[in-house]
Amino acid sequence: MTAQRLLAWPKQASLEARNIVLGVIKSHNEPISTRDLFKKAVNVPPPPGANGEPLTPWARHLRNTTPAPPYPDHPIRSINYLKHTVLEDLVRTRDVKKVHIKRVLSPAEIEQRKATMSRAQLKKTSVEALSQPVSSWMWQLVVDKSNEPSSSRAAKKDKREEAALGGAEVVGVGEDWGHLNRRRRRAREEKVARDVKWVRKVQRARASEKLPMTDFTEIS
Repeated sequence: MTAQRLLAWPKQASLEARNIVLGVIKSHNEPISTRDLFKKAVNVPPPPGANGEPLTPWARHLRNTTPAPPYPDHPIRSINYLKHTVLEDLVRTRDVKKVHIKRVLSPAEIEQRKATMSRAQLKKTSVEALSQPVSSWMWQLVVDKSNEPSSSRAAKKDKREEAALGGAEVVGVGEDWGHLNRRRRRAREEKVARDVKWVRKVQRARASEKLPMTDFTEIS
């Protein structure tokens, strides 16, 4: 008997939940918000036998005496379970990552935001203000670089060398990483430092190629 069977709602990411979330993100072809991910995930039919281990009498009693999640019979039973269990587990296994983007809200999202505002807020907020780009955290798959086509890797290398021609500013020196947490900010700064080192190496190599060659036949 596992400890999870003593809980009304197991607090671990099931294989079925992981596969559903990965499938939704993969089919979306672009970063997706947590809310949209949840809406799509709960519409995916659960595979046969996705209910996991049979419940113990104690766990069954807990389920009968505590509020049920919105989708008790689905592998993605609630948005909290998706956010704090499934997605965190997928981040831990490096299957997905969170990316920060700026985007314009869709008409439906604007109406949804207006519906949550008070009358006083609506009077102060114009349609133009709601149409401005907003910062959002989205989810996308982590690309396995070992399986990346060689042509794609070559294109990235060319882009990196092209950035080297423009100087260190191109690779992110001086950019503001304040929106990242401490761990991600440190990782980003280390990456920038590596890129700067690469830039300087390429610049030195290109400079040496432009130096005039010495004619050793003239040396006595």
